[in-house]
Amino acid sequence: MLAPSRAMALFPRPWLIHVADLHSQLTRRFSNSRSLPKTPILVRVRRHELKGPKVLETSGCAVANKLSREVDIEDLRRLAERRMPRIVFDYLDGGAEAEVTLKENSRAFETITFRPRQALPTADTDLRTSILGCELAFPLILGPIGYTRLIHASGELAVARAAGAAGVGYVVATFAGYRLEEVKAATSGPAWYQLYLVAGREAAEAAIERARLAGYSALVVTVDTPVAGLRERDVRNGMKELLAGSLLSKLPFLPQLLAHPQWLASFLMDGGLPKLENVILPGRGPMPLVGVSAGLARQS
Repeated sequence: MLAPSRAMALFPRPWLIHVADLHSQLTRRFSNSRSLPKTPILVRVRRHELKGPKVLETSGCAVANKLSREVDIEDLRRLAERRMPRIVFDYLDGGAEAEVTLKENSRAFETITFRPRQALPTADTDLRTSILGCELAFPLILGPIGYTRLIHASGELAVARAAGAAGVGYVVATFAGYRLEEVKAATSGPAWYQLYLVAGREAAEAAIERARLAGYSALVVTVDTPVAGLRERDVRNGMKELLAGSLLSKLPFLPQLLAHPQWLASFLMDGGLPKLENVILPGRGPMPLVGVSAGLARQS
């Protein structure tokens, strides 16, 4: 296991993110302050709605929403469900076992409301904040999602560009489909690197050093997966068979891919299954793309 002191030594100003008490912190800030919280929030947006304007103005730039009918996160979720194969959508949308933790995480956000205040001056409203010397136009940091390149061929590069344009931060996943150096070059905003302790200490330290040299300003260590969760949707959808099984074992699960020709064409034109370029196995090169449970199981 990677020693914390080693990680501290490799990064000049490491930052270990802990969000267990996020709900109570946000509740206090929303009820006692006239503005949005200045503490950056590390989130994975799931099913809760975040309604807002179609144009987000940040730091002198505007990010236009080109979608004509999708106005909130639930609309985008339904659109993704229509466009992606079931196995890809359920990986993005689902959680482990009965998904109790996923439901509770969503419920916790749904209990937070904005406290209305009328007849107050708003000319000096400023949502900007800073962390680790990096300016954020809005107190939001995009959380790490592995295998984003399977969701869309542009994957983490598109997310990085969007984060930079919006002036928010981005945590790049260990299981990213693009090299961490490429992702860092794609964003003009702050980038942090998520570390899963997979493939042993040597592979982890090599990834940390690459992230440091590429200009990542923080390290986000994921420590809640000593045992990979049982992602039941992945089992039902044939994740293991489609990624590493024989042709015969793949056959029952192929119709879900063929039913989405636009996604399938993009996937094939992108070269098919990418390797995990940020997990370098000593003497063997990049780790092959495997299911998330199998990937987390490779501790050495």
